[in-house]
Amino acid sequence: AADLVSRHFRTVAGSIRLGLAAVQAAHRIAGSEGMARAAGKIRRLSGNRLPCWTPYLPGATPGIPRPTVGSSDTPKVVSVAPWGLRLATGEPNRLFR
Repeated sequence: AADLVSRHFRTVAGSIRLGLAAVQAAHRIAGSEGMARAAGKIRRLSGNRLPCWTPYLPGATPGIPRPTVGSSDTPKVVSVAPWGLRLATGEPNRLFR
């Protein structure tokens, strides 16, 4: 599975951002109570394979800029996990004060 993800990372990352954006939009429309009910039903239908939903689920970031390779703007990435995430709606930013 890891080989498949590594060969198609751009598609996987885009799919994650799309999914997070859809969940965030549904949360804005349905509210926290509505999302909790809907997510609970979806979780039960999946045989509890999907995780519980929380209002603090991170949202999607906009696309990642693609600097030219070798330029001084090329980011030095330690982890690619945060690329598709941003703070949840209403969550205070505790990283930068």
